[in-house]
Amino acid sequence: MKLLSIETSSQVGSVAILVENDVVAEATNRPTRGHGRHLLREVHSVLASASMNLSDIDIFVANIGPGSFTGVRVGLACARALAWSLNRTVVGADGLKALSLSIRDTSERWISPVLDARKGEIYTALYSRDESGFHQVIDAVATTVPEWLERVRQEAKGESIAFIGDGTKLLPAGVIAHEAPIRASDLARVALLHKREEGVWRAALPRYIRAAEAEVKFGKAPEHLPMEHIVRADGQRQKSR
Repeated sequence: MKLLSIETSSQVGSVAILVENDVVAEATNRPTRGHGRHLLREVHSVLASASMNLSDIDIFVANIGPGSFTGVRVGLACARALAWSLNRTVVGADGLKALSLSIRDTSERWISPVLDARKGEIYTALYSRDESGFHQVIDAVATTVPEWLERVRQEAKGESIAFIGDGTKLLPAGVIAHEAPIRASDLARVALLHKREEGVWRAALPRYIRAAEAEVKFGKAPEHLPMEHIVRADGQRQKSR
């Protein structure tokens, strides 16, 4: 199985190609004016590096969020368009989980991915790992740093916590921090993990955990925002209010 994975939810983007669970090509980028202008060019460049054609790809993967509203939509739209053109499958992947699984050089049981959500907030979640596997303890939220640190310290009961992501620059000194971007290759691995654990691919639906800036600015949130706008952790849409 060949997967092409796209990450555009933050400033650092990437495109990767995996054969089963092995990365055969990956490239990162930091565009100055948005990912949409260069994304297709980057896709074709990575395909060339892997000596593949687009038609060789079986599964297309994109980050469903949370993250930049525009960035998430760009990645999903590109993955959907490419999959549609070939009648292939497009699936979603949890970017916060991809960040957490990417930590390989820490012994901490507790892991918290942290993304800069702007407006004084972070997107984050909490995971734990033990002999039985990797477990989500707190689902994705948008919150402030002080509120989050208090919450996770209570949950971890004094044990150390490893934080990872571009939002670690917002954390106070003294925490265990790994500043790193979400990688497309890790998104693909999370998509494969979800398929193995759940028996189905995760739906390629954007996951927004707070209202868009335009909705707040024009006073239309949250009243006009239907619950179908929100996607649960299992990838299914919420029921209407």
